Amino acid sequence: STATGEAGNETVTITYPEYMIPGVMSDGTDEERMEAAKEFCKVLLDREGVLEAKPSADGSVIATMTREEHKKSLDDLKASIDETFADYFDDGDESDFSDYTYNDDMTVFTVNMDADYESPYTTEAMLFGISAEGYQALNGVEKPKVTINYVDEKTGNVLGTLTYPDDYDKIFSNTEDTLREMDEID
Repeated sequence: STATGEAGNETVTITYPEYMIPGVMSDGTDEERMEAAKEFCKVLLDREGVLEAKPSADGSVIATMTREEHKKSLDDLKASIDETFADYFDDGDESDFSDYTYNDDMTVFTVNMDADYESPYTTEAMLFGISAEGYQALNGVEKPKVTINYVDEKTGNVLGTLTYPDDYDKIFSNTEDTLREMDEID
């Protein structure tokens, strides 16, 4: 991601990684990935402040937009993430997590929880990690990383820390086990 400025007309150029392109499947053909990237370019170009959008050979999309449109895109993504978290955590099921917070650039999450909880390698950790990764990528971070601190809601003591994507394998394998136990996957 680069930011360039001209007198009174600042623009931002960002790269949407392949994993942020709707319709791109990791097991899809190069042709399918390129077609999805082209469709995403069309969607981007329909936005008022997007000046240019073009697919790259690797399936990513490079877009140039006004600084205002970039800020709006970040704000919209953060609102969407907040809505997803609200739906997930407010679904009426009992949870070991009481609440969570994150910093402005989504590099650190703090999850307040019951101290008796056994493992932070959960679906929630995957949700935090993937959401923050997408936000950071849109914000121009080349190698997104998020730290998730699990804190005892009563004492404030840190119970454990995960780093995404470094702990991805641990998070993913535990999430798979949980989904199997719930008969969601085979």
